[in-house]
Amino acid sequence: MKVLKNTIRIILIFICLWTFTNCSSTPLVKPLKKKQAAVGFDLGANLDIGISPNANILIAQGVSDHVSLYAQVNIPSFAALLFMPEIGVLIGLLKENGPGFGLSITPKIHLVVSPFGVFVNPGMDLNLYWTQENGNYFYAGVNSYLKYYSYIGLIPHIGYTFTPKQMRIALEMQVNVGVGPYGAVATGAALYLSFTWLIQK
Repeated sequence: MKVLKNTIRIILIFICLWTFTNCSSTPLVKPLKKKQAAVGFDLGANLDIGISPNANILIAQGVSDHVSLYAQVNIPSFAALLFMPEIGVLIGLLKENGPGFGLSITPKIHLVVSPFGVFVNPGMDLNLYWTQENGNYFYAGVNSYLKYYSYIGLIPHIGYTFTPKQMRIALEMQVNVGVGPYGAVATGAALYLSFTWLIQK
């Protein structure tokens, strides 16, 4: 019985490690304003192994008008006794004044804390966005990470963000691509809907 329980636990952890590695929508695309804070969550479905639901909780803080810090944690991974936080720094390389194009880059670290150890997955996000007259914006980019020291994960994505007063509501579609010693292979896709509330201090 003990062997069976351990086997089931290992299978659950493997599924979570595979399915939840790209475990969220893009946390931040545009930098927050200086001293502005944000809280939010996303809901999504990974299509790697059947259809697996996903959810994350996000907090963020604007350090300046060009630099923002964020942290988020994956919720479904707790079911497999995993703690999966991510921290990152968004840097606005090209910020639009009013309608126009902007560019941001986000170095990040994704952790997987399990009963068998801690996995550290460093990564980098790059996003190009276009803000419309009404403040809503399209964005496209690629998220990347080094997955379990073995191969590079690339996640091309596109999205659209609505900006009602003091909120950001985004719809995003992703494609997961793994690049390893034997070439590149698409491993699935994901859809996310995210809600973020902006807090001006």
